[in-house]
Parts: sequence; structure tokens; C-alpha cells
Amino acid sequence: MILWSLFVSIFLPSAPLPPSGHILKGDLRVYATPAVVRDEAGKIRGEGRYAILARGERCHEGFWWKIPPGYWLCSGWFVPGNDAPGRLENWSARNPVSGWVSGKGTHSYVAATMARALGGSHRRMRMLRGFLPVDQVLVAGRPMHRLYESGYIATQSVEPFPASRLTSVGVTAADLPLGFVVTRDASTWRRIGGKWEKKEAVARYSVRSLAAAEDGHVWVKKDNVALRESDLRVAVAPPPPPAEVKGADEPWVDVDLKNQILFALRGKAVVRVFLIAAAAETPAGVHRVYWKLVNQTFDRQRDRNAYYLEAVPYVIYFKDAYALHGAYWHDAFGTAETHGCVNLTPADARWLFDFLGPALPDGYISIRPVPNTTGGVIRLRR
Repeated sequence: MILWSLFVSIFLPSAPLPPSGHILKGDLRVYATPAVVRDEAGKIRGEGRYAILARGERCHEGFWWKIPPGYWLCSGWFVPGNDAPGRLENWSARNPVSGWVSGKGTHSYVAATMARALGGSHRRMRMLRGFLPVDQVLVAGRPMHRLYESGYIATQSVEPFPASRLTSVGVTAADLPLGFVVTRDASTWRRIGGKWEKKEAVARYSVRSLAAAEDGHVWVKKDNVALRESDLRVAVAPPPPPAEVKGADEPWVDVDLKNQILFALRGKAVVRVFLIAAAAETPAGVHRVYWKLVNQTFDRQRDRNAYYLEAVPYVIYFKDAYALHGAYWHDAFGTAETHGCVNLTPADARWLFDFLGPALPDGYISIRPVPNTTGGVIRLRR
């Protein structure tokens, strides 16, 4: 059947359009027009059948094929067929969000293949941090982690890294201002006889709706207690939307870099509030999403501050190399713990990934805005 489909697609271009095509191997790039350019429009993965919308001119590997939502691909690994399209998945739902480990000591070692692991041939990684192993295996009787993308690392080279307990909160305007507790030793306070007295401990990353401030403390709504301002990152109502936000229900994001707070809005209405980690290098201004990836490996082994972060989840680029993305390698939200990107917990990054356009079609693992459309608005302010 595969050989017949290839014969029909190459030698009988006037034949009826095949209903679908599937990938024989690997991930394939797709483009906004039937032309190979430097920046692809997205990437699709196998294990599914993509509907064929149109057949274009010949390309270097056969024909150009147009698939939903309107992108083109040219690859010998994409095989047209007569089966109905289907069995596609939203790959963002499959991105792992558990099982993180971090490197111990000054060096760690990674073997690219099982054979190299058996032979003791490892690539040296300086200051290794943050892997996502998908399985634990035995190699010649030694426990090793099989990594998310590829390769094996000795279990003794890493240690488990617990997931953050931080979570964003759904809100309305009536809930603001609210505060995220960011210190580990926070307590409630009461003013008795003109003096502040410490009362009960408050869990880190807990959230409280706030009222008026007084003498370095902030009163909690509907309660006769206060919290110290130094223990909080406070979310106050953001300014009106920028001119780039056109629709009354358009989803967009406002980032308060000073207070390490991110707001998800629809038009003028705040719908969710996040505690983030950003830095002084994070660029302020109004930007648009220009590329989204389910995950991406960040590799800066030659840098003085070297790091290797495999399968960084839910990456949303908005300006040059700056992005919103999940961070599984630290739990320092509410502080400047980044190289310039905006960090969220993986679970919060997943929510934001689905909230901000462009939408990721089923079967895709990365996407750029469809032609004649724009990515979601991201405003960053200090």
C-alpha cells in the first residue's frame, strides 16, 4: 500500500487527492508557504494521520502537501494514503511534568546510547542541572536514568528534585489585591496595644486577599490578622490593556516585573494570577508570541555559567531569545532566578501555553502564528 501511494503521488499527479498522510520516521518541519525557508512555521510528529488539504508543485523529495491548519511540508517520510485522518494527539498534554533530577558535584557524565553506556563512553557535562528522565534502567547491572530526549546518565550523578508546590489562582477584580507568601518563615501578625505580635505560621506560596497596609504590614481581608510586606509579592490590578489588544475577550498576558507577578486577562478582565521568576535582563515592552514549543533543550555548555536543561516545558517566545517557559530546576519563584526569561512552574506554564495564541493543533509539537494572524500579546512592565 505504501509503495502504491508513493507511485500515485509521484507519477500520477492528476489522481484524486489522498485523504491523509502519515510520518514513517522522526519529526517533520512544516512551512507557511510551499518553500523551504530558515524558520519553519512549526513541527509535527508521527503516530497519527494528518488530513491532506491540497497537493502543490513538486519539491526536492516529491510533492508539497498542505495539512491543517494550512501549512505545507515536503518530505520523503510523509506518505499519502487512503485511510481516514485521525489518531492525532495534542502533544502538549504528553509533556512530562515529573521525575526531575539535578546534577551533583562539579561534573556529570552522559552516554549518548546504550552501547556507549556499556562501553563507558560518556560525554562530560560541566555543572549539569535539570534533566527529565523518563525511565530508570539497568545497564550492565548499574542503575541509570534514560533521559527524555536521548542518552543515559548514572543514577549516582543526579539527585531527585521535588516539584514546586506553587500554583496560580483564578481570580476576579474583586479578589485584588492579593499576595503570594514567598518566604519560608512567614507568620500572621496582630496589633495589640500598639505593638505587632507574631501569631500563626503561614505556608510558603499560600495566597491571601489583602486590604490596607500599615507600618510594613498588610491586613488580610475578612480576617483580623496581617502579614509582613517583606514576606509577600503583591498582585494589584494591572493598567488598562495596550492598544495591541483589540477584542473585548482577547486572551493576553501582563507581566509585573517589579513584583514578579503575571496576569492572564481576557480583554480588561483578569482571569488568573501567577507568581513568576524574572530578572533585570527581562525586556520590558509590548510583544507578541512568535513561536511556541511543547519543549526545548537549553544547552550552554561553553558558557562560563554553563547549564544543560533538557526538555524545558512549554516554551513561548516573545522577543529574540526571551520566552515564558516552565522551570523544573528551581523553586525560587518570586525572585530574580533567571537569565532573562520568565519562569513559571511547569503546570502553570502548561495552562498559559494553552491560553495564549497561536493554538497548537493536534499532532504539532511547535507552532508559529498562521499567516495573516498574530500571536498573543505579552506586556512586560516595571
